[in-house]
Amino acid sequence: MREVILLAVVLPLAIATHLLGYALTGSLLGFRVKSFNLFYGKALHTFPLREFPIRLGWIPTGGSVEFDESFSSARFFPKMMVSFAGPLALILMSAACLRYDRAGAALFSGFAQLFQGALFPLSTGRTLVADYFRHHGGSVPEAYGVLAAKLAAFNLLPIPPLNGGQIILASIPADSRWFFRSSIIGFLLAFAMSLSWLVALGAYFLGV
Repeated sequence: MREVILLAVVLPLAIATHLLGYALTGSLLGFRVKSFNLFYGKALHTFPLREFPIRLGWIPTGGSVEFDESFSSARFFPKMMVSFAGPLALILMSAACLRYDRAGAALFSGFAQLFQGALFPLSTGRTLVADYFRHHGGSVPEAYGVLAAKLAAFNLLPIPPLNGGQIILASIPADSRWFFRSSIIGFLLAFAMSLSWLVALGAYFLGV
């Protein structure tokens, strides 16, 4: 139960950090935020803040930031700055919690671990989840810092529609069939990896 509560605290914090990196950077660059969607699914509540409305969904597994029409027609560099602001915010917060050396180690080891755990969720994935709680579960800042680094690694993967895949999409004309195909393939791959990690997490909590 303690580990469930810990995850229920640090995961929403990491997701919110990621989204705030987008929203604040986009606002600084002159893009108006139409909606800040924390979590997926049907909206439980919408907070009408002065800067932008925050929509709270009921599935705590991610979120999105929607900008006005000026963002889609923006130049490459500003769009990339916004896209990579989310992972950068996670890395900076991870460094603040762990120190830069441990945050860097957690980030770089995360790239291989993401694929290893996704390919073998009931063995490698479950073991990685167990190691996370065993080594970092005693401290909320440490658990948050490590999770933030791993989420930054996930979002930096060169898979559309993740942040790392935005460069791929930006190099393909939006009206091209390859743009649509790349988006669909990337979405399915990212979804499959996320689902596999949910299986690993469930296996750990259920003792499978």
